[in-house]
Amino acid sequence: MKQFSLSALKEMKGFLALLGTQSLSALGSGMTNFALILWSYQQEGSALATALLAVCSYAPYVIMSMLAGAVSDRWNKKFTMLVCDAFAALCTVAVLLSLRWGALRMP
Repeated sequence: MKQFSLSALKEMKGFLALLGTQSLSALGSGMTNFALILWSYQQEGSALATALLAVCSYAPYVIMSMLAGAVSDRWNKKFTMLVCDAFAALCTVAVLLSLRWGALRMP
């Protein structure tokens, strides 16, 4: 069995940084979706409204995952991840600001 050495970890520095940042990004996006679902249930008290929000928040992941492989092969991967993570962060900030200003409402 091969043992890892300190030099092997240094070689994987870039990969470990990418793994850590993408894990935090996915965790943050998942927590935001879950918090919105809980918030909708608190506001409406309706299982139907909550289920619809859950479907609408997870459907883009399912739909875009079918196209992600073809897109990532053609585009610059680093730039694509940067743009997608920046867009997710902006959407999270928009939801936070809407909640703070009282503009976040269920239709």
